Amino acid sequence: MWRHGKGFFSLKFDSKELVDSACRFEYMEQSYPFRMEGKITDLLWHEEQQILWIATFGSGSYYMHCTAKTFNTLEQTFDAGVAGIEEDQWGHIWILTDKGKLWRSTSSGLSKRTVFVPWTKGLKQGEIYRMDEDKNGLLWLGDSHGGVVCISPTTEEVMTFTLAPEGTTDFSEAVHQFCVDSRNRLWIITTNELILFDSKSGKCRIVSVEYEGRKIKEINSIAEDKDGDIWLGTGVGLKRMESQGNTFKLIGEYERDAGTGGCSRLFHICQ
Repeated sequence: MWRHGKGFFSLKFDSKELVDSACRFEYMEQSYPFRMEGKITDLLWHEEQQILWIATFGSGSYYMHCTAKTFNTLEQTFDAGVAGIEEDQWGHIWILTDKGKLWRSTSSGLSKRTVFVPWTKGLKQGEIYRMDEDKNGLLWLGDSHGGVVCISPTTEEVMTFTLAPEGTTDFSEAVHQFCVDSRNRLWIITTNELILFDSKSGKCRIVSVEYEGRKIKEINSIAEDKDGDIWLGTGVGLKRMESQGNTFKLIGEYERDAGTGGCSRLFHICQ
């Protein structure tokens, strides 16, 4: 997993049994020309190449060779910061800017010379989006008013939804992140809520999560590990979710256990 909070770290576990394994944080030294703290918007990990792609505010996209810890940048610029970056099942790269424009690469694979062309189907002009790819290869984009767009890169089919959680009226929060887990549940992080969404029916509900008896109000990131456990980046650090009926509690003092001191706000996690 990759962690971005007070600095840029990789979180390494000593075994594949993440729940019971000892863990440690490794600080990634800053060999790039500016401080990335507070500027990273998204991460994309390439296991075979051992390269981490980093999307940033105002400075485009960078990639880091993890073996050498060296940073480079794409040659193409987008006249905007990069809010999201994903690779589809065909190897094409999708880049979303912080001005709401979506770009798709003209070829598979990602290198500093990759060429991108704009994609406009299904998107509202002037709207701001956030983007994630699910395990089925679908791209999910959420706007700043509770709107959701689903793109199939294979068929180029586009579906649109409007979030209306049970028990709410006129819901209009910005969408920040999506995660489809191994049970095919779609989790959505909005400005103030964690939402479970059923794409077949279009229905959704707000999920309340607690840590040490207190409701967690700040959730910034979500990811699922290979064992099906859901991990959250929160205002009180990295936490693992456990289901208790219709509610969930959070577990873990992973920063403290790894010897990095107390828990701090965690903005991005990437397995």
